[in-house]
Amino acid sequence: MSKKGWRYPSLVDCHLILFPAIRQILYDEAEDKRPKYELENSGLENLDKTLFFLQNDVYYHGIFDKAAYLFVSITKGHYFSNGNKRLAAAATAFFLITNGQEVKCTQIPVLVAWFKKYFPTYIVDMELLPINDFPFYHLNKVIAADLNTYSFDMNKAIVAEFFEKIVI
Repeated sequence: MSKKGWRYPSLVDCHLILFPAIRQILYDEAEDKRPKYELENSGLENLDKTLFFLQNDVYYHGIFDKAAYLFVSITKGHYFSNGNKRLAAAATAFFLITNGQEVKCTQIPVLVAWFKKYFPTYIVDMELLPINDFPFYHLNKVIAADLNTYSFDMNKAIVAEFFEKIVI
């Protein structure tokens, strides 16, 4: 825990909770297509560094800044050969939820306007998935696909603003 008392995800949490949940809940594909995070040592080392740096209150002051750093780092870092976007969403949701934040998509028009502001060429397809999956799904797509020319730090700032809109 940091001096603010936040609970941070650890590599142990990833092994015991996040990796199995991602494979079980977030994948429709056959077993052999699901990510095997545990077998990729380099990816685990990079993830561990990210999880450690997340705890730095000097660089990331608020919970949304920290969540944005976690999300963008995993999504853009491509630590693993498969499953990076799902891991980014799961780890960020875990961080927010375990710290008392509720992730909800209650204001769809606000979020659609947010996407148009920062990613004007991206078309939000509302029929692709259930409403509760909307925020992370589309956010992952635009950040991972480099649909912008924003720097890493600008992506973090944009994502922090996004989290402020979906967390109640």
